[in-house]
Amino acid sequence: MAKPEIKTKVVGSYPVPSWLAANPSAPALRDAILVVLKTQELAGIDLVSDGELSRFDVSHPETNGMIDYFIRPMGGISTALTREDLAKFAAEQRMSFRAQPAGVVEEPLTEGTLNLPCDWQIFRGLSSADMMFTFTAPYMLARTLVDRQ
Repeated sequence: MAKPEIKTKVVGSYPVPSWLAANPSAPALRDAILVVLKTQELAGIDLVSDGELSRFDVSHPETNGMIDYFIRPMGGISTALTREDLAKFAAEQRMSFRAQPAGVVEEPLTEGTLNLPCDWQIFRGLSSADMMFTFTAPYMLARTLVDRQ
């Protein structure tokens, strides 16, 4: 069968399974990602993704960890928040679903210890289908930060 010129894919995140949220662990996360991948394969999606579950973090239920996954290891960002930071973020009303910022930009941003190639290696072996690695857009990440730079 000829490959389509334009591949079908999904965009956005899958809901976190209740069994993963109740008992988070590396094996349970792997199982959840496998469920998402197989669901897409069975639906005939050409380019499957992890449904953003690779970034799941039970400590950040409002965004399933998709923002903090990127922010935490980056250089130039502190996650120690002052009352002034919290007040500034609340006054800007950028993110109604977040009560506080993901961090504060204190210095020029660097990659820090963020290692997306390593994360891709863990994920890519879970399906034989063509795959894509999704990530949170810089625009969204920036909206969750307080800028002191």
